[in-house]
Parts: sequence; C-alpha cells; structure tokens
Amino acid sequence: MLRFAIVGGGSRGWHLASLLRGFPDVELAAVCDSDPGALARWCSLGVELFRDFEELLRWGDFDAAVVSTPWAHHARQSIKLLEEGKHVLCEVPACLTLEECWALLDAAKSSGAVYMMGENYCFMREQLAVLRMAEEDVFGDLTYAECGYIHDVRSLLLRPDGGLTWRGEEARRRRGVIYPTHSIGPVAKWMGIGERDEFVELAAMSTRPASIAQYVREVFGGDHPAAREEYWRCGDSAVALISTRRGALVVLRVDIASPRPHNLAYYHLQGTRGAYLSGRWGEEGLVWIRGVSPGDSLHMSPEPARWEPISKYYDRYEHPLWRSAWRPGIEAHHGGGDYVMLKAFISAAREGREPFINVHDAVTWSAIIPLSGKSIAEGRSVEFPRFR
Repeated sequence: MLRFAIVGGGSRGWHLASLLRGFPDVELAAVCDSDPGALARWCSLGVELFRDFEELLRWGDFDAAVVSTPWAHHARQSIKLLEEGKHVLCEVPACLTLEECWALLDAAKSSGAVYMMGENYCFMREQLAVLRMAEEDVFGDLTYAECGYIHDVRSLLLRPDGGLTWRGEEARRRRGVIYPTHSIGPVAKWMGIGERDEFVELAAMSTRPASIAQYVREVFGGDHPAAREEYWRCGDSAVALISTRRGALVVLRVDIASPRPHNLAYYHLQGTRGAYLSGRWGEEGLVWIRGVSPGDSLHMSPEPARWEPISKYYDRYEHPLWRSAWRPGIEAHHGGGDYVMLKAFISAAREGREPFINVHDAVTWSAIIPLSGKSIAEGRSVEFPRFR
C-alpha cells in the first residue's frame, strides 16, 4: 500500500487526489493546507488534516506526497519531503531561482526517494506519440521546435477585492518566461535534452504588460495601483530562443494575458525527414514524413507535400505509457495526461527507479524562469547551467 499526503488542498490537489483514489493499493492518508477553508471539504474523506507543513512532516505516516501549493513553496517543500525519505510528485514549476534548482538537485541525489515533476502535458496522447516517433528517428535529426503556452489568466491575478492572488504576486515580481514547463517539457523530451542533447544558451525578450493593466482598469478602475503598466514586471508575452549543443533551436512563447481563446497545445517540431504540427482549437495534430506521407516538399515537386493527421500513426507509434493506461482515466483533465502522469509516478515510486520526468529535467526546464528574467534585464543571451 502506497500512502499519499496532499500538500496543498486547493482545486488542483483535490483533482489529483480524486484520481489517486482510483488506483489499486494506493491510500490517501493526509492533506495539508494553511487555509482552513481549503481543508473543509476534505473532512468527509476520513484523512488526517494538517494546517502546518512541519507538523505533517513530524507525523510522517505516509510514503509519498503530491505538492500542489503555490509556486514559491514548491522547492522548499519538495526538499524537506525528500530529506524525510518521502517520494515527491511536485506540480510545476519545480523551482523559481537557480539557487533552488541546485538545492533541489542535491536533495534528490542525496535522498533514497523518487522525485518527479508533474508536467502533465508530457503525458498527453499526442505528445507521447510524437515522443515515440522522435525516439524512433521518424522525423530524422531534430533541428527546430516551437512551443507556446497561450492562456488568458488575468482573472486569476487579482481577488474580487482587488488584492493580488499568489499568481498576481508572481506576475508583479517576475520578468520573463514565468511559466515555461507546459511548453518546453514535451519539446525537451522529444529532443532528448539531458540524454542526447542539452540546452546551452538562452536569449529572451518581453512585451510590455498592456493587456494586464487594461484588464485592471476595466475591472477595478484607473485609480487601482495595478492599472499602471509599471506596476507589473511580467509582460503580456515573453519569448525565449534556446540553442542546443547539437545545433538545434527552440522558440518558446508564454502569454498569460492577451485576450484570445485558450489553445491547450501549441507545438511545432522539425527534423531532417519530416515535421509535426499540433492542432489548434480542437483540430487534430498533423505530421508529414518524407518518403511516407503523400508528395514531396521540394520546390516544383510533381506532387506537393500534404499533411496527414497524426492519428493515422497512433497504432504504430502509441507510447507504452498511454497504451497501458486505465480506460476510465483517459477522461481525466488535460486530455488524460493527469491520470497517465500519476500512473507513471506511482510505478516509479513502487519500483524505486528513475521517473519519466527526473530531477534533472525538472531543474533544467524550471531554470528558464530565472534565466529569461536575467536575459531580459541584461539585454543579452545567457548560458544554461549544466545540472549534472
């Protein structure tokens, strides 16, 4: 029996706990949240409830923890759990500073427990199929990728009384690509970052926070301090260019404020033999593979190249993680990614092996936050640390 504690009892913790309870030989043992209101709905589940994280650690009658607190707590709480020998599944991002990255890396190496960052976008069906295709060299040598997280979350930055939420505090104090892992995670897995290749340099730029300030003026009036663009360090859009040691290039965009429909997945992968384009607004993803897909991409080809739906290749390239997933779990949030993510973590924790997203992945992807801020502030490209 694997006993879980949920650290952070809000909506995300509640959702993941509801999925955990469907796994065999898994037990929900405890929930910790500093807000008594957040703890209230857990009372009927018959689990231990804690308002103090240190008290939860002293109690200690659990094997693994899901960390779903605000970002600023992720690294500290994960490190303390690892020091107590607890397996950790931490929500994204894993860290906010380079100092936290190094500290988390050291803690995970020193602990006998399993650490995994819960980047659920890596576990969606389409992203897993592309991963298998990339691993089997279907696209050839990978040379270029685009990825983006474009989601208008301005309404999550301020409370109804006009005060900042924890997300608002992060947007006020941080400049750069402040939420990169949904975008960069799948791309990094496809490119084999940390195995066959590594990130070496990053250059970032950002727009001004025009849409964020406009939202505040519309909802709270022009006299609200946050109605001024100077109040915010986070721009509407931030873009990072990342180069790899093997000569590939990644373009990463994060936009949490521009008014437009939410696009769950935005990816483009290019190799020497083909390419992948994610679907937009409910459309299906597309692939073109030279010598396999119809036509040819060369100029003046007698038969022009034509995209194919990626679902055509699911039977051949379905990833084992997805193929083995429990059918009802596919209806979980984020295209089934939440369920498959939990299954992967539980399996790694039980077997004591390295998880699908290891601590090196976690700190490398999360380091984009401070590195992009540094690049923008100094007006130059910056080098990636070698987290080894």
